[in-house]
Amino acid sequence: MVGSIWSHSQCEATRCESSACARQTRERNGDMSKRKIPHPATAEEDLKICDAASADPDARELTHAELADFKPAGEVLPGILGTAGAAMLMKRRGRPALPVDERKVTLNMRADRDVVEAFKATGDGWQTRINDVLRAYATSHKMLRRS
Repeated sequence: MVGSIWSHSQCEATRCESSACARQTRERNGDMSKRKIPHPATAEEDLKICDAASADPDARELTHAELADFKPAGEVLPGILGTAGAAMLMKRRGRPALPVDERKVTLNMRADRDVVEAFKATGDGWQTRINDVLRAYATSHKMLRRS
């Protein structure tokens, strides 16, 4: 539209409503967000939930005294399952944590694009290879206390 002046809102409205397919998709999918954001329960919904819980004879509300008597699983399980059984149940999941002085440090740095692309082209483990090159340099220049 040569010669016409459009305001931002006119452009926005035209862009958003320009495609019937886009409009149908937006109406069908809402904001297209994959993540569903939970909404807090209304007072009416909360009352229904509380009533349903109160009506269940197997699910009574605990008193403050009962909650105060709760103990951590680490204290209770050895007496129930034995030390080995409790240790198996309570063991940490995932990779074991390294000592603090051996942990990797997150680094945010800038490097030349061609250098990064060259390392990435070598495949998985490219960041480890960069670490190896930095370690070799630091070692050869006697910058490290340990090697």
